[in-house]
Amino acid sequence: MKSQVLIASLIAILAAPAFAETARHVTVEVNSGGAAESYNVMTADDLGNLRIESYSAAGDAAASIVPERLQNKMIFQASDERLLLFDRGQCQELSGDLSSMPGMPAGGMDEVRQQVAEAQAEMQAMLEEMRQQDPAMAKMIEEQMKARMGGAMMGEPPPGRVVATTGDSRRIGDYETQAFEIRVEGSDAVESTVWAADLDAVDGGFIVNNAMIGMFELFRDMMEQAGVGDLFATGMSAEVVEKMENYYAVETEHADGATRLVSAETGVPADFFPACN
Repeated sequence: MKSQVLIASLIAILAAPAFAETARHVTVEVNSGGAAESYNVMTADDLGNLRIESYSAAGDAAASIVPERLQNKMIFQASDERLLLFDRGQCQELSGDLSSMPGMPAGGMDEVRQQVAEAQAEMQAMLEEMRQQDPAMAKMIEEQMKARMGGAMMGEPPPGRVVATTGDSRRIGDYETQAFEIRVEGSDAVESTVWAADLDAVDGGFIVNNAMIGMFELFRDMMEQAGVGDLFATGMSAEVVEKMENYYAVETEHADGATRLVSAETGVPADFFPACN
């Protein structure tokens, strides 16, 4: 009788669906004065799903998440190539097929691309007129637009980014890290310095990293459909994650402050398929 029970138990275990492994990473954004501004909670599973929640830190330097300070959340559903965007109680669903989005014009993506092309032409005409009247002002506006949008709205492909190791190393918390400098191609100016640990050393690093790359690929596809594929290249996070491959950012220093990894753990449950009303 006992052997029958054991066999039945084994059959039940083998027949049960495998549960995806999950990982959760918490990062904090601090300003140049060292004050915490926000926390980002990234929860992913090894199926590629990703949930990102942003919380206001309200100046609280402690590594704590206050549920009432939730600002927004975004969920990437890998199998359906879908994004759920939650903001102030409202949910918007975006899929890889932009033509099916609510509010899409009658002409579909062709009309959207035409609108983008017209906007680019208008921007070029405005800048050309300004160059005739006030060259200095036109140059300043053009540089600001390129810095924010990489020149995409002006029809110019933005330069890529160079990720280069400096040879420097230091221990940050539990991690031995290497320094990488991020520069725009053709420039000597350092945009940011990333202190990164070996991907194997960060609990759940592969899980979170792979999910982020999957989400970036969806973003890139959506931008290309809309005719502004170059705009995606302005996303430094995407380029850095994809180019660093075997490393995971523990601390990123930039002009406005820093982004720091607060905690990394696996086996944390998360709902990747909530209702989007």
